[in-house]
Amino acid sequence: DEITLTGELGKVTIRVAQHGDDTYNPAKAIDRSFQVVPFETGKGVTGTYFNNVDFTAQALERTDATIDFDWGSGSPDASIEANTFSVRWEGQVLPRFTETYTFYTTTDDGVRLWIDGQLIIDMWQDQGGLTHTGTVALQAGNKVPIRMEYYENAGTANAKLEWSSLRQGREVIPSSYLFITEAQKEDQTITFAA
Repeated sequence: DEITLTGELGKVTIRVAQHGDDTYNPAKAIDRSFQVVPFETGKGVTGTYFNNVDFTAQALERTDATIDFDWGSGSPDASIEANTFSVRWEGQVLPRFTETYTFYTTTDDGVRLWIDGQLIIDMWQDQGGLTHTGTVALQAGNKVPIRMEYYENAGTANAKLEWSSLRQGREVIPSSYLFITEAQKEDQTITFAA
C-alpha cells in the first residue's frame, strides 16, 4: 500500500494506491484534493467603553484579547465611573469547524450579541450574572463579524463571551480566534478627556 502527498501552497492532493498479487486485485488509485487554509492568529477585538449606559459618552477604546471580565463593584478604567457604563466590542471571529455554534453570554447587566450581522442574543435588561445562549451555523476558516454590547447599571459588573460546537467544548473564545477588523488599528488605547 502507498500514500503520496503532493501539492502547492493552499492545496494538497492525497493519492492512495494498493499493490496486488496473483490472488488479489488491487483497487484503482484514488486521488483526493483538499484546500489547505493557513492558520492566522488573532489578537482580540476592539472594546469601546462609554461613561454611561447608552453609548453616548465615549471614554476609552482599546484592544481586548478576550471578553472575560469581572469588575466586581469597580469599573474597567479610572476614566469610567462604576455602576453606569457600557461597552461595545467589535471585530471578527474565526470558527474552527463547519457546524452550528452555540454562543454564551454571562453578564450583569444587559447584553446583545450579533454574529455575522444576525442578532442571536438580546437580553437588554438589568440582570444579575445570568447566562444566555444563541446559535448560528458557521464555516471553518471563514471570519465573520462579531459585535457584543453590554451595559452596567448598579451593583457588580461582569461580562463573558464563550462558544461551543459539536466538536469543540465550551470555552471563553480565545484571542487567537478573535480579530480586529481592517478599519480598526491594533494595539491602541485612546482616552478621551471628560
